[in-house]
Amino acid sequence: MLNKLFVPVPFLLLVVLGQVAAQPVAARDQDTTGEYRVKVSENPLSAAVDARIPVKDGKLFIAAWGANQLPAGWATFVSEFAARDGSNRPLPFETKPNGVWQLTGGFTGIVRLSYKVDLSFTKNKWPYGNEQAGSFQDNALFVVSKALFVVSDVVGMRRIAFETPPTWKVSAPWQPLGSAPNAFVATDKDDLINNSLVMGKHVEYVFNEGNFTFILALFGRAANSRDLLAPTLQRVVRSYVRVFDKTPRSRYLMTVFYSDEADAEAYSKSSAFTEHDTITKNNLILWGNTLAHEFFHSWNGHAIRAEDYESTQWFSEGVTEYFANLALVQQGLISRDLFVKKMEKHFGLYLYFKTSPAFAGVTLKEAGARKGRNRLGVYNGGWAVAFCLDVLLREATQNRMNLADLMRLLYERFGLTGKKYLYDDLVIAATETAGRDMKDFFNLYVEGKELLPVQDYLKRAGFEGYTQFYDGEFYIFDSPTATAAQKTVQRSILTVN
Repeated sequence: MLNKLFVPVPFLLLVVLGQVAAQPVAARDQDTTGEYRVKVSENPLSAAVDARIPVKDGKLFIAAWGANQLPAGWATFVSEFAARDGSNRPLPFETKPNGVWQLTGGFTGIVRLSYKVDLSFTKNKWPYGNEQAGSFQDNALFVVSKALFVVSDVVGMRRIAFETPPTWKVSAPWQPLGSAPNAFVATDKDDLINNSLVMGKHVEYVFNEGNFTFILALFGRAANSRDLLAPTLQRVVRSYVRVFDKTPRSRYLMTVFYSDEADAEAYSKSSAFTEHDTITKNNLILWGNTLAHEFFHSWNGHAIRAEDYESTQWFSEGVTEYFANLALVQQGLISRDLFVKKMEKHFGLYLYFKTSPAFAGVTLKEAGARKGRNRLGVYNGGWAVAFCLDVLLREATQNRMNLADLMRLLYERFGLTGKKYLYDDLVIAATETAGRDMKDFFNLYVEGKELLPVQDYLKRAGFEGYTQFYDGEFYIFDSPTATAAQKTVQRSILTVN
């Protein structure tokens, strides 16, 4: 039961540390812990939260992003907020804008919190898409964790236990807390608030690949697609775990449900995907690719994070899309011909972006500053760079190294250490992987305005490319004059290495 959460801290920390022993050192060494008990009620749909957390300078807050259309943000749904000290004496506070509660006198120490969260917003259409907030369908609740937890800036692990209606279960991305039912541990406050979870009568599918545990949660009509979604995602996971083979023991939750339109959102260790068309084998190229794309962000974008967001969006999104496409074809989830169609689309839109006056010579490095407007440069341009880099790395090393090796190096250097990378770090890592200086490639085609010679790179991979670049047309065929080395490059791209 829930009171198991509040056993003496020294004993419980031993359990917690055992659960997260494979986490990066930065998370494992933290010795300050917060505790949350969340009791969820179905009628009315709400959560009663009791917490015991360390606070410094009296500042408590709820996530400040994701509910920008509301004057008080996520705090709009919080009521009956109360704070007490370790001796259970009330602590006065001032409610401030943007979901901040400031304790009088800048209190520092352990604070006991209690508050309620109105979860009825999950029954309504969310302006940015319900995958970014929550959805309640057929007695199952998907909700983003930032709507539930009031936190402090004090570092340390957070323990969470849920109490739900008797017939409900909980699917969460955090490590389970020993044998306690529906109890978990988040590595820090960011892990706690930048995730999502599902509670209720939903379909859950769990499988393991090495140290990696993948949880697929389906509810509403999406539950009927378990036998198609689950094996697809299992093969994608297998592909990515081969790339990031040093991934520590970890969990990932992906939620799928139907909504008015197809969309997706990636969180720290979870993601949510909405679909409007019925999920079938024939449209796997659409939903399967989106799932694979968002899942790859668990590494590229969340674990491997840039110091400067805008100048690296071509890498975060374009390289992610490239590996999503590769996972589908390498695992036999789509045909080779369908993958080639994807190539044609990416190259055609990249060439249109680079040559159309509408984009005024924006470089790929600059494109992320206006990501929506420059989408073709961020996604399709980043994809084109990824393909050409992959070919270059294979050529330079006689197929011993490729783009997966570059990603593996970045993950070990930045993902596992928590250090953010700079743009120049990408150049350095590519140079190390290739065994030759790659600065000119980045200077010309990422920082500069030069057009990638994509037809040349296709030829080096055993293809021929034909284009009407001014209208985005691009067509790819196997080259009848491809050398044995070029055929080897092509084969190694399309199959599991």
